[in-house]
Order: sequence, then C-alpha cells, then structure tokens
Amino acid sequence: MIDIEAGETRALRWPAARGRNIVRAVVRGPFLRVVAPGDCLRVRAEPGAAGRELVCAADGVLLTDLGETRETADGRWRKVRAPDGVEGWASDPFLER
Repeated sequence: MIDIEAGETRALRWPAARGRNIVRAVVRGPFLRVVAPGDCLRVRAEPGAAGRELVCAADGVLLTDLGETRETADGRWRKVRAPDGVEGWASDPFLER
C-alpha cells in the first residue's frame, strides 16, 4: 500500500491470505510526480496562475496524467487528477515522469 500523505509504502496483509499480499485497489497511470520541495503544487481549475486553486499537492505526490497540455502566458500546464479524484491543471515544470 502507498500512503501518499505519510510518504510510506507497506505490504497489505490479511490473516486469511496465509502471508500473501492482497490487491485492494488499482489506480492506472500514467503518473506525474510533484517536484515542489518545501512547498506544494497548486492544481488549478483552469490552466494559468490566475486559475482558482483546487488542491495543493505536496512534493512527491503522484498525479494521474490526463494527457492534455496547454500553453499560456504563464507557461505549459498539464491536465491532472489528484489522489482524491479532483481534476485540474498543474504547472509542467513542477512535474516529472
């Protein structure tokens, strides 16, 4: 299991599984990792720095890449989905594949 908020990974165990891991959920990618050390990346309702803030994703969080990009006066923006399901736009320089 990946605990995004705590930044930890651990195996899921269930007594009936006799020591084997059990898949509880699958989230399909592709993913983009937030690279915003010491801060968070604001996911916005519209591409551009003036867009309304929807989510503030911490450094290291995986966002789902929704495959759409836009160029604005503020630079390049990617359409993403946050772990809580919120969809919006994130500034490309703060994302890595």
